[in-house]
Amino acid sequence: MISTMNKQEVEQYIREDLGKEPRHCCESLASASKHTAMEIESTPWDVLQLVLENKPISDFYTHSYGFHTRAGREIINLFQSNYNSYATTNNTKR
Repeated sequence: MISTMNKQEVEQYIREDLGKEPRHCCESLASASKHTAMEIESTPWDVLQLVLENKPISDFYTHSYGFHTRAGREIINLFQSNYNSYATTNNTKR
């Protein structure tokens, strides 16, 4: 179920789909999304959209009445931890 994701695709997604300039390391975002997705058995794009757009992942019941559930918060916290470890490893901006 894991799909590919790279730095360029993340940067393009943020710029074109979200209409924003990336403020974080796109390489670390891609790595953290892939790592988190592998751990929860989802796709990197679902994880990234949860974190950046607050878009629910329906298979994991991440939202209830517009608020994060415990599962949603755990996925976001796992992503943040993974992102911080990759950002530190890559010695890049956070």
